[in-house]
Amino acid sequence: MIEIDARHQPYEVSDLDGGTLLGFLAEDRVVELKVIRRKLRLAYQWAIMHPPSPEHPKAVVGDETLFPTDCEDSRSRVTAPLMSRCSRSRNSPPRPGSHVAAGFALVADALDLVHRLPQLWAKVEALEVPGWNARRVALLTRKLSYAAARWFDDHLAATGLTGWPTIEKWLAMAIAKFHPELVKDPSAAKGKADWGVWLHHPQAGHEEGAGGDCWHLRAASRR
Repeated sequence: MIEIDARHQPYEVSDLDGGTLLGFLAEDRVVELKVIRRKLRLAYQWAIMHPPSPEHPKAVVGDETLFPTDCEDSRSRVTAPLMSRCSRSRNSPPRPGSHVAAGFALVADALDLVHRLPQLWAKVEALEVPGWNARRVALLTRKLSYAAARWFDDHLAATGLTGWPTIEKWLAMAIAKFHPELVKDPSAAKGKADWGVWLHHPQAGHEEGAGGDCWHLRAASRR
């Protein structure tokens, strides 16, 4: 199998020794980190190039079905620049894939990272945290207040760690401190909102799953 290296030189994969193979994998990892970082940078620039105006009101979640909610929440909450709704019409924002909603999600994540999670964004800029991981954090913190998001960002940065157990811990603490109304009582009766698929990791001491916006609260409530 012939591949092309970062210097645009062809090489035969089967001819590689172990050290060279690991070197190419490391190069590819850096390229991947730079690609997602570039997408976030471009998405952020697109947003600030399209501010809302009296003629073109701000974009809200209701404009595109990005999240399962009926709320007309602004794309990136308060304190972050707002984006004009018209920016999705004739010109589409930088995005992976072809769906406009995916582009708006990318823009929302970029705005949240730059303005609500600046220390996490600094790690993305330094290629210390993958942009796709940072985007997931941006999504999980989107419903938090600005004060809660910044508190979470500061305390996460102070640990020097960015693994998911650490992220979940500080996210749960931020929610308990700033939004106690969102913390679900584990003894409460189960309803449709609790439907989902759950993976239990006895050794890891935490669980993962998909069953609603507050799955991380249920996991955190037992810590």
